[in-house]
Amino acid sequence: MKKSTKTLLYLTVIILALTTTSVYSLTSSNTSQGGKKGINVIDWAYRKVTLVESTPLRGCNGLIFGPDGALYVCQTSPNSISRVKLQGKHTPRVETFVGPNHGVITPDDITVDDNGNFYATSAIGGEVYKIDSQGMKHVIARGLSGPNGISYDEESGRLFMTECFWGNRIFELDPDGVTPPRLVNDQLYVPEGFDIRDGKLVIPDFGSWWIVEVDMDTGVIEPLVTEGLITPVALKIGPDGYIYTVELATGLVKKINPDDFEIEILTMLSPGLDNLAFGPDGYLYVSSYHDCTIWKVDPDSGENTMLFPMGINSVASIDVKGEDLYVCDSIMVRRIDEEGNVYKTWANAWLSPTGYPLPMTLTNAIGDNLITADFIDGVVAEIDPTAVVEDWRFLVDHFDSISSPAGMEVDVENNLLYIAAYGSGEVIEVDLITLERRIVADYLSGPVDLVIKDGTLYVAEALAGRITMIDIASGIKEIFLNGYVGKPKGLAWDDNGNLLIVDTAKRELLKVNMDNLDIRVVASNLPAIHTTYYPYPLIWDAPAPIAVNAKGDIFLAGSDGSVIMLKYHGHHWWHW
Repeated sequence: MKKSTKTLLYLTVIILALTTTSVYSLTSSNTSQGGKKGINVIDWAYRKVTLVESTPLRGCNGLIFGPDGALYVCQTSPNSISRVKLQGKHTPRVETFVGPNHGVITPDDITVDDNGNFYATSAIGGEVYKIDSQGMKHVIARGLSGPNGISYDEESGRLFMTECFWGNRIFELDPDGVTPPRLVNDQLYVPEGFDIRDGKLVIPDFGSWWIVEVDMDTGVIEPLVTEGLITPVALKIGPDGYIYTVELATGLVKKINPDDFEIEILTMLSPGLDNLAFGPDGYLYVSSYHDCTIWKVDPDSGENTMLFPMGINSVASIDVKGEDLYVCDSIMVRRIDEEGNVYKTWANAWLSPTGYPLPMTLTNAIGDNLITADFIDGVVAEIDPTAVVEDWRFLVDHFDSISSPAGMEVDVENNLLYIAAYGSGEVIEVDLITLERRIVADYLSGPVDLVIKDGTLYVAEALAGRITMIDIASGIKEIFLNGYVGKPKGLAWDDNGNLLIVDTAKRELLKVNMDNLDIRVVASNLPAIHTTYYPYPLIWDAPAPIAVNAKGDIFLAGSDGSVIMLKYHGHHWWHW
């Protein structure tokens, strides 16, 4: 089976990013100090700057044109479905069709019937939704394993769906959800986004890199294309009868003759493509999950146009390395320079040939290295993001994993790593040379982030709503702050040795003077975006991204995939 170990977890993009704005334009930005639409800076020592702007289509994947001529796009990162108006004289506009607060969890793919009803799959939630023209959703199937591709057959009025990676099955669904799903086939490796013609499902199998036909009644499989493809992740049949497919790993859009199955490379975009749809104008529209944009492609010439600026899916974690900033979005690690330019690194779990794990949190390490943690598999890796090719090693591997590793901190002098194990309620020490481990403290309530000072760990317990001090040598615990913070999820030290706390319940950034325990509010109206949802009713608290550079600038995540800098200018009336 031609796939990397970690590529099979590509659906685990589950950092919830709520948006406060329903309509975006390509020229909109909000870099003002404070205001109701963004972080409000209270401490006059800081000035808010948007270092990296958001893009309206972060987390974009499945897409379909509706009867109104608009493009409907699933977005996993903000848990929403958007309506993109492409026609007219104005710049393409993105509007909210189903908002992030309406229970559509990680929508992956979408289709539409001849009555204008939409159907969308929930990759993480295990559900399929029916959504009317007003954006009202109803669950028509639940309890599935990784619902992925979905397609409606206009000729027969039948609805079909594929699972990928966790279930790898094909089902026929009742569009009204009255009768349970009917199993069509469970013999493919990883059936992906597909189309229908002449009573057959035409499916790219991501596991074998084949394209096959599956009879919608009998489930009988007939191979169509068995070579010449690399990670085909979705396909559509064009008005000309040709099969068009996009490849995740290569960024290639390929055109396949339906008579002899000869493959033509139509165009090369960039790795991380996810899905495609034909518009009423005859053009092909391709979604790029890695770049958070949509490409318009001429199906004859391959000429293409990027419709929206590239961006970051979501900012799951931030850390500083020298003059640069590093962020991860649970799929890849990106570098950001002082001017806010964003660069991809090799550290991409979807494209890794050696099984690099999902980077969900990261922390600074020795030399050029960073350390990243994958809370789903419980593994931790040390990486060199500056390397030209993959350069990493497991610190905690799959055979001896940790329960939901979250925030981390490195004791550089002693070559020790400290990990907040959210799932087990422990703080774990890992020797970076020998990889030996010991439990420093246990029976914590949702430890989600930690920092070190003078032999003491300060741990944010998200479930208890407190900060706890832990003596590293003895493991003795003592409450440092209780009752004042509602849900502490991010910790850092500022340039004056004050403890910074991100409280996502109060939506405040707090500063604690370590000499007299005076507490001040640095900024308010922070986005409360850092809870990750499993299938109902399980909840996992993710660390809130925060980092401080040598100049004293504070970096935070915006609610919309942006990176916010609170630029320090060092003078204010309550200088500590």
